Amino acid sequence: MRRHVILFFAIFLIFAGSSAQDLSASESKIHLDHRFGISAKFGGAYGILGGIAIDAFITPYINAELDYLPIPILSSITYFGGGLNIHPFGGKKIPWSPYIGIFYGYASGKAFLSGENEAYYAANLPVGIQYIRENGLSFCLELGISRVRETTEFDPFYRSSFYPTPSMKIGYRF
Repeated sequence: MRRHVILFFAIFLIFAGSSAQDLSASESKIHLDHRFGISAKFGGAYGILGGIAIDAFITPYINAELDYLPIPILSSITYFGGGLNIHPFGGKKIPWSPYIGIFYGYASGKAFLSGENEAYYAANLPVGIQYIRENGLSFCLELGISRVRETTEFDPFYRSSFYPTPSMKIGYRF
């Protein structure tokens, strides 16, 4: 699992360090003025109870995000994930920005009810809308579809299922 965390962190640093595109005078710089963000996340590919999301706009149109979602009440399972969101109107003078994304995540740990070690792999395709205020406060609503593959120590064969994945994020951008 440590290998997955290091991979997601490395990808995030590469994308966050990329230079942003120049905007013409008629385009807003809200996505560059508030390039980095941290949010409380509720929902998503595996985090029904919530977690933390950090993200950075690579350009006004492309946003890289990493998620950490512990699930201590139901189990000792922890989820790490990451991906990209494309904001087609990211350079416009509007605080609301619709987006579509692609994410991949990995969760593992011991289940509460069965006591089995479990591993989950999730690919998520979210569609959402993000609001960023001039003072940096942000709010996101999204709905996605996830394909989750799971295995346990007693059943090593993968089971695959599709799930709807609504989520909400509230945070601050700086």
